[in-house]
Amino acid sequence: MHHVDLGLGHLRISSTEAARPDTAAREYGPAAGYPALREAVARWENVAAEEVAITTGASLALVATLTTLPRPCSILCPRPYYPAYPAMASAMGVELVFYDLDPERGWLPAPGALSRCIRPDTRALLWNFPGNPTGSLPSAALIDEVREIVSRQELLVVSDEVYADFVYAAALPSSRDAFGTERVVRVRSFSKAFEMPGERLGYVVADPARTAIISRAHWALAMCPPASSQAHGLRALGADAASRPAVLKAKLAANRDSVSRILAECSGVRFHVPEAGIFYWIEVVDSPIGSQHLAQACAAAGVTVMPGTAFGVHRPTYIRASFAVPEQEALAGFEALVRFIGSMSHAQRSFTTGGGVRRHGRGTERSVDLRQRP
Repeated sequence: MHHVDLGLGHLRISSTEAARPDTAAREYGPAAGYPALREAVARWENVAAEEVAITTGASLALVATLTTLPRPCSILCPRPYYPAYPAMASAMGVELVFYDLDPERGWLPAPGALSRCIRPDTRALLWNFPGNPTGSLPSAALIDEVREIVSRQELLVVSDEVYADFVYAAALPSSRDAFGTERVVRVRSFSKAFEMPGERLGYVVADPARTAIISRAHWALAMCPPASSQAHGLRALGADAASRPAVLKAKLAANRDSVSRILAECSGVRFHVPEAGIFYWIEVVDSPIGSQHLAQACAAAGVTVMPGTAFGVHRPTYIRASFAVPEQEALAGFEALVRFIGSMSHAQRSFTTGGGVRRHGRGTERSVDLRQRP
């Protein structure tokens, strides 16, 4: 007897193929992703396919991982942080306990800072390297400290590695080697290295038992990752997969160096040259206004940046600007940015009584967006 599937809601009532989608998107896919893509990712990551689960973007990979942690639950989180972390944690009933990153230490925490944050309900540590927004990489001393903490406290390391393909000098230490495969969930994305943010395609790498649990949580959130996006992902991981991130990294490194020279000419800013990632995290020295108003003023002057408040930093005044734009756009944008910051003398600033900012001049002829959300 011919098998008839009356189980899931595959809408297959159309009588002609022409009326139906011409891709695998006509049916729900496997919860953990199509086997072909899981195997391709496993080859890319040099792990077993059972250690890989495909997700609807790296963001939902993080959310699904948070849902698997025992309750009550708090997790350690760096500050400045990726802006979506608080919203994700709040939606999942998880409390973030922040440890501050120190600019004088290359945007790494002070020794002992993480241990002081541990609580009885602490279940995990967010490990965001390369750092967003700081572009920092972990030191050997920090890795040793975290290894001891997670072993002693039996914590999970949730390693957000979205920018791991863009490391410009020293190699990025493997979180799995550092903390052990049973202690780490690596979160990766197709958005950056393969320039596919709109496809909403990510994945986790963990030991098979934990991957299965995360996949079940992801099923509850999204059922399955997008079928058509998985097809694009499989093509991206084709024979020339390794060359694409390498070409991107070379272009980014050139932009990073050019931007560094531009920023170095501005006495009104302090910055570290990022070791990795696509952002400059810039302190605007002695700014009398907060970063939200400063970002608004920059936008009025023709350059769009992200305010430091979005990353949990209210003082001093920071902004985040992306150099992951075409070379001429990066040069024009950062030159306009430093011109504007350099022009902000006390005599030239105009403030409302409520602390707002009025438009400063006419700005540049065209707007340059240096935000790169998220």
